[in-house]
Amino acid sequence: MDAHDPDPPKLYPLKRSEAELRRLSLQDELIGESTLALFERAGITKGMRVLDVGSGAGDVAFAVAGLVGPAGSVVGVELDTPSAETARRRAEDAGIGNVEFLSGDVATLELPGPFDAAVGRFVLMHLPDPTGVLSRVRESLRAGGPAAFQEAHLALPWISFPSSPTLEQVQAVRARALASNRLAYSHMGLALRGTYLKAGFPDPDIRADAQIGGGPGWPGYRYLEETARGLLGMWKRVGAEGADDIELEGMAERIEREVGAEGSVLIHTMVGAWAPAP
Repeated sequence: MDAHDPDPPKLYPLKRSEAELRRLSLQDELIGESTLALFERAGITKGMRVLDVGSGAGDVAFAVAGLVGPAGSVVGVELDTPSAETARRRAEDAGIGNVEFLSGDVATLELPGPFDAAVGRFVLMHLPDPTGVLSRVRESLRAGGPAAFQEAHLALPWISFPSSPTLEQVQAVRARALASNRLAYSHMGLALRGTYLKAGFPDPDIRADAQIGGGPGWPGYRYLEETARGLLGMWKRVGAEGADDIELEGMAERIEREVGAEGSVLIHTMVGAWAPAP
């Protein structure tokens, strides 16, 4: 890898559990509209057969299933077998018949292409070789088929206005943990352009978006608490100073109270990119 490539993350930092799947669903509630806008800009539309990389609990695949309609279909690939089983169960319960989920590593699994398009959200930043995976995605696409990926630029902080002492404490620990380079690649958002180019795509269309909000009952407060809850053990294992001082219970309410009814919180800066397969 060259200087612009991530060092391989050691492991997915959030435990594959029912709690994590609930957190992912809450995440989709917050950023689903932004993800759909990226896919629509990329030209994903009715009748297409789409590959979803890193499906997790299936939220992205379900959104794409709505875009492509009954005449289209979605094939999701998920490394974690219990997550893939959960996605299958959710599809069955919701009566979504145009999706299927495969368990396996997208880097080595035989992909049942060709596909008309490929998508992914918050997946490349967890992979040891995002360029290699994106190259495999390109090879599975028909000529001109778009690959659209959205990644968080984790190097940017969680911030609020007015400032929240609780959020600042958590963010300081988060930053120290990311600096260990044992979790997700924190610069994946800005690395997307280079990753596309090295994977053999033309220069991608790139836009940034932000997960920002506030006010009484805003789900972002609960998302912050659940994310910290899922990551705290890993922050401790990588030796992030201050991790032992974080108090999880009531975190969402404390941040909401400190920010106030008229304040705002920025959680993720997201970068979306898409380009057609040559």
